[in-house]
Amino acid sequence: MKWMDDASKEDQSRNEVLSFHEYMEVFEQSPQRATRPSYRYLLDMLASYHKTTSTNYTLFEILHDDAPAVYGQHKILETIIQNLKNFSEEGFNNKFILLVGPNGSAKSSFIRKFMKGAEDYSKSPEGALYSFSWVFPIDNFVKGSLGLTSKITGSELNSYAHLEDKDISAILPSEMRDHPLLLVPANHRRQLIDETMGHDKELLDSVKKSYLYRGDLSKRNRMVYDALLKNYKGNHKEVLKHVRVERFNISRRYSISAVTIEPQLHVDATVQQITMDRRLASLPPSLQSLNLFQIQGEVMMANRGILEYSDLLKRPLDTFKYLLMTMETANINLQGILTELDIFFIGTSNEIHLSAFKQHPDYNSFKGRFNFIKVPYLLDYLEEERIYAEQIEGLRDRTIFEPFALRTLCLFAIMTRLRSPQTKDYEDKKLSHIATDLNPIQKALLLSSKHDMPDGMDSESKQVLRVGIKDIT
Repeated sequence: MKWMDDASKEDQSRNEVLSFHEYMEVFEQSPQRATRPSYRYLLDMLASYHKTTSTNYTLFEILHDDAPAVYGQHKILETIIQNLKNFSEEGFNNKFILLVGPNGSAKSSFIRKFMKGAEDYSKSPEGALYSFSWVFPIDNFVKGSLGLTSKITGSELNSYAHLEDKDISAILPSEMRDHPLLLVPANHRRQLIDETMGHDKELLDSVKKSYLYRGDLSKRNRMVYDALLKNYKGNHKEVLKHVRVERFNISRRYSISAVTIEPQLHVDATVQQITMDRRLASLPPSLQSLNLFQIQGEVMMANRGILEYSDLLKRPLDTFKYLLMTMETANINLQGILTELDIFFIGTSNEIHLSAFKQHPDYNSFKGRFNFIKVPYLLDYLEEERIYAEQIEGLRDRTIFEPFALRTLCLFAIMTRLRSPQTKDYEDKKLSHIATDLNPIQKALLLSSKHDMPDGMDSESKQVLRVGIKDIT
């Protein structure tokens, strides 16, 4: 059947499996892609979409079934892009982005669209993401040093990555989707990056600031690596035979590097001992003796991607107080285990909850680690019309819409969101006089992307209005 062939082609990227040596060939072909932390990855994701204007990307105008189009919030996108560039300068995501605005201002829709863009980009060749698992073959493939007998010694195999299920006794995944480059010892990794990317000083300097240059494996992967290294008498090549590099796709639905935490009270991350888990009974004895732990929770699932806190300030402060240290150090402390994160943190809140939060004694501590981005109601009736145009098209076979009926409704909706101008809000007296004389419909027309000037206004007043249009709200 044709759909089977098409589905197989679509799933090839998700099911790509490489040995560690094969992955290093991928790295050498495109080191700039392989060494992208989340902030750089998201910037490249946005750049992969064509711009419809100087400030907007087609991503936000595409109609996805699970992510509606977002129109008119160009300034929000500009600010987020600038924050991502700042993170690149710092070497990690050192600020929590909090979108603040009234209900219905498209805060959550904006984030959902952002995640959808990352999902689609991760399925493309340019957006490929890789992590790894540990593979332990049955006794036909490994001999004494791991406490097993063998018919074929480990040295006769280049890698266990491509073994079939019948030849594997256990697979231990990387719960935080650790980057495969972290398997290279730190001093050799730095040398490898220096040599591979030395021709581009600007890019190299950026990578040097990231966790891929200075970081390490997560706790469990470090313990497994060290135990195998000890059993193989310090032979790193033998250890890396157990590595199976796997490509993964970002998915909000399945919480793979795109996770939303709802405001209900619950724990974001926990740690649980798994050494005695019966599922791991097939591990070599040298690993069964370790006190291995499994880290769980939304924070861990979001690593190397996006973590959204929906209505953050509705939650008790103690449930997100750990963000202070995380934003400062890029680490999270789980029962004494410091775990490094690579996450773009973003959340939403309304103005009422933010005002209450500002009265909290700890607000000043959070203020330095949060970037508050104001998300106002849409004030362009033409952009408002675009939101509903697609829905209206689907109703035309069931009802009749008079010409310009939708535009009129959208214009009225914008008029209900406008505030009465106050003289004190304007430093320019001429602009102040003009602005306070505008009626609601004139103001709504002026704030549209067409910038319709009021009828009957002299040319000098129109010029003053054009110059000061950004101050008219």
